[in-house]
Amino acid sequence: MEITNKVVLITGGGSGIGFAIAKQLIEKNNRVVILGRTESKLKQAAEN
Repeated sequence: MEITNKVVLITGGGSGIGFAIAKQLIEKNNRVVILGRTESKLKQAAEN
């Protein structure tokens, strides 16, 4: 599936598989919103 130029919401995006998927989607010119339980992991993910 080709997803480009979309807004994507990812739960669990602070680490692991969710983080990896978020990075791939950003590389394909998507706007990505990540959610998660741990604020520090989310902040760290947003910086990467």
